[in-house]
Amino acid sequence: VWAGRLSVDEFSAIDREARNLGIRHALRLLNFVSDEELACLYRCAAAHLLVSRHEGFGLTVVEAMACGCPVITTRRTALAEVAGDAALHVEPDDHEHIGKALLRLIEDHDLRRDIVARGIERAIQFSVERQARETLAVYQRVLEFDLDLRCWLMSTSVVIDFSPLDTPTQRRGIGRYLRSLALGLSRLDPNASKDIRPIGLLGLSGIGVPIISEDFHCIATHAWKRAPTQFDRYRWAYTRRLALWKAMQKLNARLVHLGDPNAT
Repeated sequence: VWAGRLSVDEFSAIDREARNLGIRHALRLLNFVSDEELACLYRCAAAHLLVSRHEGFGLTVVEAMACGCPVITTRRTALAEVAGDAALHVEPDDHEHIGKALLRLIEDHDLRRDIVARGIERAIQFSVERQARETLAVYQRVLEFDLDLRCWLMSTSVVIDFSPLDTPTQRRGIGRYLRSLALGLSRLDPNASKDIRPIGLLGLSGIGVPIISEDFHCIATHAWKRAPTQFDRYRWAYTRRLALWKAMQKLNARLVHLGDPNAT
């Protein structure tokens, strides 16, 4: 089962390789799936394999654990730290080792139950509330880094760039991260941020005014409806830069949290 958007060329390449291997009858290409469908896929899977060589966090590891899906992941990058002892660890380039780990989870029912139980406990540690609290703590440390500088800076506003949620990027990992951050902020006591005023930015309106909101629940539930065009992609890149610049001017922001640094 392959969940996720594929271009025509990607679809053709996967289809061709599956036919060459004689497994096309067993392959299901689902394209984009909803969160509810994704959770069902996790629950029904033999295992979740994330054996990337480069990963900033590895959100799908936590998602799978929360759904009761045993995880196989790599010893490298952040994945080993995120998974802890709640997953089987392999080398990303050792295909034989990866295959043996998968067979162990399928054939050893006691091991599978143990990994699933550990995973559920591990996932609880990555709550959206904890994500929000620790993100606010980072803002606090940054703002207090230079006390002399703070004396003449008038604002303690922090602009959080949620504008990727107003594009199809919301369906990728960065969108899922931003959505969970907004949800976590919506659940915190307003006093938790002390003297920091976090403000969400969703982009620009049609007349060029920054779309700013402090209702993080509304930001978390914001949904992109239509398919993008190539023109949209250029427009988003320009709009995000302009929105950030205007928001910083309007709010006299002292700190900006970029929603997707690679796109800004």
